[in-house]
Amino acid sequence: MLMMLAAKEDEILLGNRVKLVLIAGPSSSGKTTFSKRLSIQLMTNGLKPFPISLDNYFVDREETPLDENGNYDYESLYALDLELFNQQLQALLRGEEVELPRFNFSLGKKEYKGDKLKIEDNTILILEGIHALNPELTPHIPAEEQKRQEPSTLKHQTFWRSFLQRFVIKARTTLSLI
Repeated sequence: MLMMLAAKEDEILLGNRVKLVLIAGPSSSGKTTFSKRLSIQLMTNGLKPFPISLDNYFVDREETPLDENGNYDYESLYALDLELFNQQLQALLRGEEVELPRFNFSLGKKEYKGDKLKIEDNTILILEGIHALNPELTPHIPAEEQKRQEPSTLKHQTFWRSFLQRFVIKARTTLSLI
C-alpha cells in the first residue's frame, strides 16, 4: 500500500501539542483505513484524533472540472473547494469552532448536518485525501511553517512504529506539521 505522510521523522516532536497529520495516496490506496487505525492508536495514548476526508470539500458537481474526455475530474485539486477548506483549517488552528461539510455524492453537493468541531489541546486533525501533500492545498499557510516529506513505501511501517514509540515515551511532545 502506497501511503505518503506529511511528516519528517526528525521533525515530529517539536512542542506541547499535536496539531495535524496529512495523509495522501492514490485513490483506493487505504488512506481512510490508515487514518482510522492511526486514530485508534492515538486514542489509546489519551489523544483525540479527528479524521477529516478532503472528499467532503468537493465543489458542487456543476463546478467540478472536466477531464480531457468531458467526465468529472474528481482527482483534480480544483475539484476541492480550496477557499472553504482553507478558511475552516485556519479557523480551527486559531481555536475557533467550524461546521464541517459532508459531500453528498448522490446529490453532487456539500451538505451541513450540524457536525461542528473545535480543537482542544489534545486534538489531532488527521486530513486524508489524494491532494493532502499538495502545497497548493494550503497556500495561506507560510511554506516555512509546513513540514512535508513523503516516506517511501518500504519505510512506512518503520516510520510510524518509531513515531508512535517516541510519542508514547514523550507524551508531552507534539507533531506540528503546520
